[in-house]
This record gives sequence, structure tokens and C-alpha cells, in this order.
Amino acid sequence: KVMMYYVFEAPDFLTYTGEPFQNAFRQALIATGVSGERVNSNGDEYTGWQEYKMPALMNHTLDYVNRKMKSYNVTNIIIGDGSEVVDQYPKAQETLISHQNVFVLTDGTNITMPDMSGWSLKDVLQYANIANIDITYEGSGSVSEQSVASGTVMDASTQIKVILK
Repeated sequence: KVMMYYVFEAPDFLTYTGEPFQNAFRQALIATGVSGERVNSNGDEYTGWQEYKMPALMNHTLDYVNRKMKSYNVTNIIIGDGSEVVDQYPKAQETLISHQNVFVLTDGTNITMPDMSGWSLKDVLQYANIANIDITYEGSGSVSEQSVASGTVMDASTQIKVILK
């Protein structure tokens, strides 16, 4: 078994990729002969880490996004009901890892609340940033509760709070 304690200090943690930690932990797993098999939050098994370079999605259609991202083992979070991409996170050419959330903002005006169960605080804050909405939070860890039900269309007055445990 491997246990690693990793601390970092950064002025803007939303853009922190965690790459130094990922590389160090991956090397520790290899050095100790641990297989790296994991089970994601859906119960699906996968082996090892897959890394990708994020493609440029801005100024493309959602059809293009779906075709381009089909071979990536990530979760696409579509923000808005439009058909053309106006922003994305991670940005083009940044590193992605398996089962990471990818946020795609469309030119649509209706934003629907996603199911944030299991999301990290970084994902919640990045979603709030790219969707240009306010989200308050309590706790640490991963999202266990959200005040707005998944599928609810939000407007400027919608108050969102998430509880992390």
C-alpha cells in the first residue's frame, strides 16, 4: 500500500492541475508494484491512469465535441442549451486524466443544474466560474448534498449551496 501526504500553496488553486502529485503518486505505485486498479464513483473498473491533451473545443458545435471527446475516458459537463462552444475547462492543450470532469460552456442562455454528487471542491468552483454563477459550500471532501435539484433550470436569483463530506 502507498500513502502520500502532499501539500501545496498557490494563489489561484482553480488553475492548479495537480500534475506534480499525480506524477509522484504514479511513480510510487509503479515502484511498489501496485496495479493501480481502481473503481470510480459509478462502480466501473478501470486500470491505470490515462492521460490526454485537451483538444480545442471553442467555436465548435456540440456535435463536434461529442465526436472529439468520445474516445476520451472523461465526463463532459455541458453548460447551457446552445449548440456552439464559447468556453471550456480545461483549456486546449492542458493535460486531462481519466474520469476527470470537462466543462463545456455553450452559447445557450438556459443553464441546468448538474448532479454534483462526488465532485471535488475544485470541480464545483470551476463549474461556478465557467457558468458565471455563485455557489456557496460547506465542508471538505466531495459533494454529498446540493440545495438545487439536478435538472433545475437556474437564473440569476438561484442560490446554490453544496455540502462536502
